[in-house]
Amino acid sequence: MLVVLLIIANYAFILHADKACPGNSLMFDYQECDPDKRSTCPSGFTCRKATDTSAPNSTLHLCCESSVMSMADWLAEAQLSPQVFPQAPMAILSSVELTPLDSSTQFPSIHIGDEVVVLTYPNYAAGVIQAVTFANPPQQGGFAHVLVVVDPAYKPFGVFLYSNLPTTGQARLLTSSQQNGSPNFISYIDNSTAVDTSDSYRAQYVVLVYATGNPVNFPSSDALISGCDTAVCLLKNNSNVQQLGQPLAGSIFYLTTKKSIYRTAQPQASYSSSLCKFIFVSLITFLFNLMMQV
Repeated sequence: MLVVLLIIANYAFILHADKACPGNSLMFDYQECDPDKRSTCPSGFTCRKATDTSAPNSTLHLCCESSVMSMADWLAEAQLSPQVFPQAPMAILSSVELTPLDSSTQFPSIHIGDEVVVLTYPNYAAGVIQAVTFANPPQQGGFAHVLVVVDPAYKPFGVFLYSNLPTTGQARLLTSSQQNGSPNFISYIDNSTAVDTSDSYRAQYVVLVYATGNPVNFPSSDALISGCDTAVCLLKNNSNVQQLGQPLAGSIFYLTTKKSIYRTAQPQASYSSSLCKFIFVSLITFLFNLMMQV
């Protein structure tokens, strides 16, 4: 029996030996995954574009070890760098903390690639950053700026900026005092495009932390986004963002909520489906009238 199992295992290895994760990193198994679906890989693995030497022109995604990935790898896998973010952060944040759901419910620390699902709180929509934790904190005496871009590759998108946070040399940097109403907090939600009404909404959050020696004077939210209608334009062309230089650290995670931060609208039926419905109703009416005349 043992010999048979070894033969089967050896055959399976030979059959799939032409498949490999980037950098020959560890793969979970040979089952393909979908990078656009939530939680398709177990903890410690993420869905990455892999190679198949037997079919070099095919697109293959496998669950690959995530601990060996840099922030640049994460952004590249999400097709965000260099397409959206011209400079990837130098390091990965140890964790990100969101403001509590209520007075008695705290969020767990969020790590890169995490899927956060908040469906039992119907009014919860936006993930507001409470703190970030560095693996290598910036030196004391400078200023940190936390830029959060929601759905950066799409329209609509959102931007939250916590600026001029004094660095203390500590690993954990609080932003909770820099929320709505503070001159150091800027938010912008693009509502030029509505999203289809749904039972739930999954948003992609990219967190970037910059460090400067002196405070940076940012304009209001309207002035910050002025002249740009996409996150790509803001990140690549806006002088206020460009003056921050390369991000010191970053993270990426996904948040699923019952309520969207964007304007929603009922999906419109296509012309073809409306035409089919009209023809069907007309046919039924015609047959009914024909039967009544018999």
